[in-house]
Amino acid sequence: MPSSSARAIAARLSDPRLGFEVVGPVLNPTREEMIKARERLSQRLRGADSGLLFFAGHGVEVNGRNILLPADMP
Repeated sequence: MPSSSARAIAARLSDPRLGFEVVGPVLNPTREEMIKARERLSQRLRGADSGLLFFAGHGVEVNGRNILLPADMP
């Protein structure tokens, strides 16, 4: 299950010894929720040396571009 994977990754990365700041998880997001989460992550990454986005869900490739699909995709 994607939600279980997202929770497990978030829990592991929350270990203070790893040095990550976890923003989320965002579970079963709608398109609007995905946009807002992406904006929050982008703001948090300003000035950062690195970042990690973990997505457990469906996606498609269209003309060489990968697209993550929201939960409310028809």
